Amino acid sequence: MIELASWITAIATGLLVVGAGLTWKTAQGTLKHAREDSTRRTRPYVYVVLVPGLWGSGTWDLRIHNAGQSAARELTAKLSGWPEKDDLISTGLRQLFGEAQILPPGVSYRVLWRTTLGTDETATGDLTDRVNGIPGKATVTFNYRGEDPAEAPYTDTYVLDPDMVGPITPEAAGGPKPKNELDLVDAERHKMMQRIVAALGELRR
Repeated sequence: MIELASWITAIATGLLVVGAGLTWKTAQGTLKHAREDSTRRTRPYVYVVLVPGLWGSGTWDLRIHNAGQSAARELTAKLSGWPEKDDLISTGLRQLFGEAQILPPGVSYRVLWRTTLGTDETATGDLTDRVNGIPGKATVTFNYRGEDPAEAPYTDTYVLDPDMVGPITPEAAGGPKPKNELDLVDAERHKMMQRIVAALGELRR
């Protein structure tokens, strides 16, 4: 009888140990899942999009945005598709992409990407060719990390091609056309107001 009781006690103890082990394993899995879920919810998410440029029709801006819940740290970018000869735009992009940046959550950079305007049509800048900046399709790869040093770094790659999205990308309206009877001064004022209205529309992108 005593021997039977000892066996029952041993079996019960073994079951308790197994149960505790399973409980610990389940708890570990739950904790790991919770950490991964928290990382996904709070990590930085950096993306880029090409938008019609604030310089006007014929120009494109690059908008770099952090849609995540934490800062993107040590943010750098590598670009394939550089022009054969650098100009004001590509030189600035090389500097921006090559230096590590911190992009806070909800914050964007908006920089000039391409212009097909002539030198007599631009407001400023050392632009000498009919196409300045990044001439065609380009691939940009962003590397960055989150707030937690234990997190693995993030890498996101995007293909950018204004020639593909240009024909189907709407531009912000500049308002109605001026009346034919406007004199030169009023026509210039109307043109200036149209540019302001269009620029405000583009800022919402």
